[in-house]
Amino acid sequence: MARLTSVRRPEQEARPLSPRSRALLQNLGAVVCWSVAPVLIRYTAESFPVALQTFLRYLAALAVLWAWLGASGQVSRANLSRVFASAPRFAVIIVLNFCFQITWTLTFHTLLPGLGSLLFRSSALFSVVLAILFFPDEHDTLRSWRFLAGLPLALAGVSLTIVGGHSLGSPGFGLGVLAVLVSAASWAGVGAAIKRWLPDIPASVSVVTVFTAVTPLFLVAHVILAAGPWASGAASVLPSASVSQWVIMLLSGLIGVGVGHSLFYRAVPVLGVTLSSSVGLLAPFLTSILSLVVFGETFPAVKLVGGALLVLGAWWVVRARFGSGG
Repeated sequence: MARLTSVRRPEQEARPLSPRSRALLQNLGAVVCWSVAPVLIRYTAESFPVALQTFLRYLAALAVLWAWLGASGQVSRANLSRVFASAPRFAVIIVLNFCFQITWTLTFHTLLPGLGSLLFRSSALFSVVLAILFFPDEHDTLRSWRFLAGLPLALAGVSLTIVGGHSLGSPGFGLGVLAVLVSAASWAGVGAAIKRWLPDIPASVSVVTVFTAVTPLFLVAHVILAAGPWASGAASVLPSASVSQWVIMLLSGLIGVGVGHSLFYRAVPVLGVTLSSSVGLLAPFLTSILSLVVFGETFPAVKLVGGALLVLGAWWVVRARFGSGG
């Protein structure tokens, strides 16, 4: 009897992922990274002051970002010339990024991760306001039904999330809400400034340049704060933290800033801004689940309603601004 051999048909062979599927997985990976970071920041908040923690997180992240940027082939003489030629504009963006990251880290020193991450979604509203002010071609957004429906929903969601339930008046709540709103507005300002002032420079090059320049400023801020009359002395410059606390804190930078941004800027050119921004709205839900497990964070019903309205409104606003084409 002839020996039977199985022949594997070409259609049975494993097919590689399409560029769009790979980009979607990268986008989801970025969301996971951004969801984990607030929990890690909160977990190490008692061991590291805000400015020092921000400096160390960015320093760790740059190891990933520079390696990724070098591998992407975007570090060219032409791009570097454009960066140096735009130094004054970069200086403004660096200040905005400094405000963003300091207040973002402060948010999770004063609020639990789920609530802070949810309120940060208000950055979509700030982005639209800045786009309408600085980009005339986006004025049609004001007439979109998605914008007209999404804006009041998102504003109502922010209001309910802030004032609803038993957390009102808890220690640090007012400072935390102020910090996250300033953070959201600053991040929206970074995005708008890069789009308006640096259109000829790849966004990934601009972001890594800003992150590199702003990193030492966090250390300077920490040293100034630690040496001030309100500080406890030299011991506050270098905190005494356990090895595990150091590892977790550095991981928050490697994962949340380094890996997260690397994956996101790989995905955006393929998926478009609309889909990428929409996927990003999953972050507060993932953060809330992790915060529930780690810190036991729960939401009163009114905050759950507010959070749902905020995310739904932000999604409609994103769709209105960028359209179906991304």
